[in-house]
Amino acid sequence: MTLRWLHAPDAWFWITVVAAVLALVWAFARGRNRPRLRWIILLRSTGLLLLVIGLLQPLIRRTYVEVKPLSWAVYLDNSISMGFHANPSPVSLKSGIQDLLAAWSRTGAGIDVLQFSHRIDPYDESNYSLEGTATNLGQILEDVEARKDQLAGAIIITDGQLTEGQDPRDLIRQGGVPLYTIGVGDSTPMVDVYVESIDVPTVAIKGEPVEARVTLSSTGEKDHRVTVSLYSRANMLGSRFIRLSGEGSRSDVKFRFTPGEIGPASYRVQVSSVPEEINVENNSHRFDITVLKDRYNVAVLTGSPGYNTAVIKRLLGKLPRVKIDHFVQVGNSFRPKLKTFWSTPYELIVFDNFPATPLPRTWQNFFARKIIAHQSSLAWIAGPDIDRDAARSLHPFFYVRSPGNLLEQDLTYPLHFTDWLNSLPFLKSLTTGPQALHQVDFPPLHPGLQLETTRADQWIIAAIGSGDLSVPALILGEKDILRYAVWSPEDLATTYYQLLGSPDQDAFSHLFERVINWLLKTSGDREMYFRLNKSSFQQGELISITGNRILPTGPSARGRVKIKSGEDVINTVDLRYQPEQDRWEGEFYAPSPGKYTYEVEFLEEGESSTQSGEFRVQESQVELNQVRLNSRLLQSLAQQTGGRYVPWVRHEQAASWVQPRSRTEVKFSELHYMEHPWIWGIVFVIFVVEWILRRTLGLP
Repeated sequence: MTLRWLHAPDAWFWITVVAAVLALVWAFARGRNRPRLRWIILLRSTGLLLLVIGLLQPLIRRTYVEVKPLSWAVYLDNSISMGFHANPSPVSLKSGIQDLLAAWSRTGAGIDVLQFSHRIDPYDESNYSLEGTATNLGQILEDVEARKDQLAGAIIITDGQLTEGQDPRDLIRQGGVPLYTIGVGDSTPMVDVYVESIDVPTVAIKGEPVEARVTLSSTGEKDHRVTVSLYSRANMLGSRFIRLSGEGSRSDVKFRFTPGEIGPASYRVQVSSVPEEINVENNSHRFDITVLKDRYNVAVLTGSPGYNTAVIKRLLGKLPRVKIDHFVQVGNSFRPKLKTFWSTPYELIVFDNFPATPLPRTWQNFFARKIIAHQSSLAWIAGPDIDRDAARSLHPFFYVRSPGNLLEQDLTYPLHFTDWLNSLPFLKSLTTGPQALHQVDFPPLHPGLQLETTRADQWIIAAIGSGDLSVPALILGEKDILRYAVWSPEDLATTYYQLLGSPDQDAFSHLFERVINWLLKTSGDREMYFRLNKSSFQQGELISITGNRILPTGPSARGRVKIKSGEDVINTVDLRYQPEQDRWEGEFYAPSPGKYTYEVEFLEEGESSTQSGEFRVQESQVELNQVRLNSRLLQSLAQQTGGRYVPWVRHEQAASWVQPRSRTEVKFSELHYMEHPWIWGIVFVIFVVEWILRRTLGLP
């Protein structure tokens, strides 16, 4: 024990002390005949002396030795890869661990047993299931560092596969706790061959070759010879032999094929299995391609050529891969002859200002057979020269009838759009932006054909007139696989030309193009074809999305992907256009397990178009990508910290690692004189007793 003064006494201190002593002697001499008065003087002097000593701030330091027992931390890897090693088996591993824990407990040393995967939990034999989704060794080093004053050492039983967190070697501190490691498994990875990814367009043109690049990954032993085959349904399109080098290597296989059917086409890549492969479900991968026609034949039947005819041909001519055959009615015949018309399959037949004269019944019968056999779509665009009676022969093809003239034929009426414009996917984009059809100032139109629909499932996109005095202007419908459209006002050209030169000049053209593309089925009901590289992912896995827009994309177009959980947007990723592949691409990481939707959205000049899809995220199985013992990592951890390493086949040697240990620490305790309440308590008691004595003697 030592005593030192934080403030050294100076001259004034000693003058005060001497004066106080002289005063005390003098007071004792004066009160020699009054003993009680001497007690009062003694108490007051003692209290004042304690206060004066406090001015020097005395510090009392006591040194003592403390022996602190240390415990051992045991960390058991509970990840799923631990259960896939051939040696030891899960049963053997658990049994061996119990033997080690029992041996360590018999030494009398303190044992703290923990299990870990993506987090550290207390060990529970009933919950040690080897089903953890990750191996995070970095968190063990952080936990050991936080408890270094309490630990004699740390023992880690693991296969050393890092699938999450920091590299533990980066977290080692000098003079830290020694790490003892037991390596589980074989250093040679388990054998697995799987399809990692397939790079193939989402859309193809019929008759044009498509190239698919398949990336294979392999783990385990070297020199596996496998067969990679591409199937369309049950038909093999191609097969390749390839030799895989294993050990996490990747190899590419290319297939070149020509889609033969129009519409969605499903394909499958199949890789042959190899001996002792741990997972054969990932040897197969499916993908879809939407096959579009290479050319669309369109027939235009004109009853009487007029202003509308030139506009129709101009707008049709702007569409890609469209070939137009134009037939003009002259009396009861056509020029050119209809021989070509009857023999050619047309995707779309357009009636322009047709019919101008009555049609023979035989013509109607032939026409009905033709559109059914060729699955042709129909469009009827009214004009001023239509024969109203002859037009009735076309009503059954469009499921309409004539209720009579509700509107005056010689007057014009405003055009307005209905809610169906916002309901149909291929028209929805025309409802937003500066050229939204609802905001365009269309010129008033003559009624032309005044029709009403005969089916409840037809779509009236636009009407002219107002209130009860209105008739459909644009009718769309689909019966089975046949699509049809009717434009009933007779002055189509007036609408087109009066909008030219105005800010809204493209609005009507966009409407015409969307309707014709829908009739031609160039993109079905969709303008975009995007897909994810798979439909099911593991948590944290990188997800790729690729695709194309069918409609032309301008320089201002901007694409993005929204990832939704229910109605909540949890992530938004921009799409990038890759000119070399002529497609849009994006990437994002799989969120937590669950079911999600993605929405691809393109914004261009105020217009938007969307495509949606779904995907699932499962618990991460990245543990199974390489089931092997990472002995190099475990040996490094042991060597750098002063511990030891043994493989599981010699795990019995680890029973001698744990011994009772303690740490001897020299500690100090300090007593600050004026900071302890008992000093002030003594002073207070002295002055209280002194005050009581004074009151007893009748002193003030």
